[in-house]
Amino acid sequence: STKFLVDISNAGEFEISESGMTVCTGRIYSQEGSVKTDSSELLESNDLRLLPLNQNDIYKELKLRGYDYGPTFQGLVGADVEGNKGLLKWTGEWVVFLDTMLQVSILGSPKRALCLPTRIQNIKIDPIFHKTVINSALKEYNGLPVFHDKNTKRIISGGVELKHLKTSVAPRNQGKQIPLLEEYRFIPYNETKILSKSDEET
Repeated sequence: STKFLVDISNAGEFEISESGMTVCTGRIYSQEGSVKTDSSELLESNDLRLLPLNQNDIYKELKLRGYDYGPTFQGLVGADVEGNKGLLKWTGEWVVFLDTMLQVSILGSPKRALCLPTRIQNIKIDPIFHKTVINSALKEYNGLPVFHDKNTKRIISGGVELKHLKTSVAPRNQGKQIPLLEEYRFIPYNETKILSKSDEET
């Protein structure tokens, strides 16, 4: 199993490492006042009742790009073709929810390649506002609305906002193997009187 070491300083600087190698760094802090996202305004200007892609369509497309999400992480229940908006499942698992938000940006990418997130400039989470949105959205849409603004490079869902996500194309394993030669034999062809046999047949 993989083990991560999380180190947080008094100033809010954090570092996540695995086997002595740093895999993530950043700064965490509590912002004064509300950090409400633009979910309410986006809901007023977008219709999420008729989305062309259902869950099967979405994860079939993502699998063609190289992603193989298991049932737990298949949280997108609907989306548009451009990857601008969709609906997410809310199970109470924050890791699953945040990962599913990233899937919206993957769906909207014109590159049909396996891209992995390498940097996020800013993540804002307002748990109180998020709970308010959940209570209203689940009743109306049976899912949590998510919006991907490609112009401002933001992904917004409930009380969560991800800003300036950067991804890198992951090298694919081509699965090339060197053929194994197990046996090499020379079988001579010593048959004689070929011409005489052909003459007899004619």
